[in-house]
Amino acid sequence: MFRYIFSTLVSGLFLFYGITTLIFATPDNFINISLIEYSEKFNTFFYQRWGFFAPPPQSNDRLYYVFEKKENKGEIIVYEVIEPLLKQKSSNAPFNGNEDLIDYLISNSIYLITDGIRAVRESYEYEAKLKNKKINEFELTKKVNKVIESTKPFKTLLNYSKKVALNNKIEYDDYNVYLKITQTKVPKFIDRYKKNFKENEQLIFDSSN
Repeated sequence: MFRYIFSTLVSGLFLFYGITTLIFATPDNFINISLIEYSEKFNTFFYQRWGFFAPPPQSNDRLYYVFEKKENKGEIIVYEVIEPLLKQKSSNAPFNGNEDLIDYLISNSIYLITDGIRAVRESYEYEAKLKNKKINEFELTKKVNKVIESTKPFKTLLNYSKKVALNNKIEYDDYNVYLKITQTKVPKFIDRYKKNFKENEQLIFDSSN
């Protein structure tokens, strides 16, 4: 009897996990856009990039922290954190558990934010289409940013800015902090060692907007 209950429970859990993974891992559609709140929670605990099953990444993420002096708006300090983190992670291997955890938190948060931006934009665009309203790109960006800045992934990255400030001896309370997420295209293998290869950087998210 116990074995039957246990096997039924395990089977039910696997079935639930399989269905939720199918919903949230598929391309954006009406169902997963309407469940974006639950998608955030799902990815927090079951985040996966499907690296073994997907082709190589087409772009690299970059995360910038912009520190703007409150008393002097012209005084700005900018730090990109992913590249130095990956270098530190590589140099400290195999004793890089701390860097590995930070990399996981940052990568997961960036993934959720970029995915959330696309889903929220499509939701607003679909709503505007139903109402036959013209979309104002500036207003749409502000609406999307407002939603993103209320999410846990954004707050996680914002909290990490305190560590960045501490490591660089910045008086955190004296500055306004903004986040910028960008992507750069990964060069094709044949272009990887070309000196004239241009690395175009595309802005994905800017909390100062």
